[in-house]
Amino acid sequence: RDKLGYTLVEEQYDSFYKLQGIGAVFVPSSSTLVLSQKLSEAQRNFIFAKELAYSFLHIKDRILVHPSIEDNNFDRILEDSKASYFAGALIIPPTKIKQQLNQLFAHESFDAMLFNDIINSFNASPEVFYQRLTSILPREFGIKELFFLGLSHQPGTETFTVTKELHFGQQQTPRSYAANESYCGRWVARKVLENLERSNAQHEFDLQISNFSEDDKTYLVISSATKEPFKDGFNAGFSIGLLINNQLKKKLNFLDDPKIRKQNVGLSCERCSVEHCSERRAAPTLLNSVEINQERKRLVASIQNKYKG
Repeated sequence: RDKLGYTLVEEQYDSFYKLQGIGAVFVPSSSTLVLSQKLSEAQRNFIFAKELAYSFLHIKDRILVHPSIEDNNFDRILEDSKASYFAGALIIPPTKIKQQLNQLFAHESFDAMLFNDIINSFNASPEVFYQRLTSILPREFGIKELFFLGLSHQPGTETFTVTKELHFGQQQTPRSYAANESYCGRWVARKVLENLERSNAQHEFDLQISNFSEDDKTYLVISSATKEPFKDGFNAGFSIGLLINNQLKKKLNFLDDPKIRKQNVGLSCERCSVEHCSERRAAPTLLNSVEINQERKRLVASIQNKYKG
C-alpha cells in the first residue's frame, strides 16, 4: 500500500462455482489486488511476495490471476515462473533452510518431527516449501537429480490427476502419461492423499524409497497432502523425489534407516510389470500392447531374414 500504491480488497467471489480455484485477481488500471476471503496467511504471503516480484523485476506483461489459470503465452508463463521462484526465495531464505536441512541430513534415522518443524518454521504452504527445495538442494547440496510432482484428488473417487510435474537434471521417473491411466497405488504421493481422506487432518506426511522397475531407478520420495486451498471438495498432494545415487548417499545419513519403507512401484497400472500387486487398479494393457508389438517386430525380422535371398 505505502510503497507501491496498491489497493487491497477482499471478496467472496470464490463462492461462485465457476470461479473456484482463484485466490486473487490483480487489476492493473487501478493497481487493485482483489483477494479471496478464504486465503490463509501463508497463501496471502505468497501472493504478496509474487506481487513484489513483478514490481522488483519490472515485469509488465504478466499473468493477472493467482494461481495462474490457462495461458498459452510462453513469455507470460516464464515470467510467472520467475515471480514464483522470487516469492519462494523471499519467504524461505537460503541460509536458514540450509542450516535446518544440514541438521536433518546428519541424523542416522529420519526425524519426521524435525522435518515437520522445518516446514512449519516458514509461513509457507507445503507446496511452496517443496518447490523451494528443488532450488536449494541442487545449489546448496549438489543434489541435482530430482523431480517435483503435484497431484489433485477428489475424496470418494479413484481419480488422481497430475497437476504439476517438474524434472531436474534429466527426465526423471515418474512422468505423466495419458490422463485416463491409473497412477500406481504404491506411490507414496497417493498414499498420503488417501490417508488425508481417512483422517480429515490438515496435513498428512510420509516418505518411502521407491524403486521404479521400468527404468531401474530408485528414489527417496517425500510427500505431503493438504486440502486444496482454492477448490472445495478436493485435496492436493506434493512430492519431491531424489534419485538415490552416490552423491545422495554422501549427503543423507539416514538413507539406510530401516524404518523407511521400501516399495517396488510402477508408473501406471496400464504400464506396470509388477506381478501379484494387491493395489492394482487396472490390467497392464499398455504393457501387453508394447510386448505384443515387440514380438511382432521379432517375427517380422525373422521372416525377412529367412527369405532375404
